[in-house]
Amino acid sequence: MCWAVYMSMLGSIGMSKVPYMPWLLPVLLTFLLFHIAMQYRTIKQKGPLPFSCSLLGATCLLLARFTFPGMKWLLLTGMFFIIAGSLLSTFSTRPARLQQQV
Repeated sequence: MCWAVYMSMLGSIGMSKVPYMPWLLPVLLTFLLFHIAMQYRTIKQKGPLPFSCSLLGATCLLLARFTFPGMKWLLLTGMFFIIAGSLLSTFSTRPARLQQQV
């Protein structure tokens, strides 16, 4: 695995102890939108499943943040689907018969 992934995970765990910073939410939302846009661009190569998982995860995260702030399970579900979408995008390929049709 890449050291950057480990540092990112450990850094995000430590962010829960950081006091409130008003600029952090817009930055994280920008990165979330960037992730969704990159997943959308790979639909032709990887299929719609990684994009769909990431979009569902982003929707769950936004709902947990802005609409239902007390539902921790919704937040965890969103995180799970975003990670699943990223992993599917990284490790999946479309079946050969679908690639021939495109």
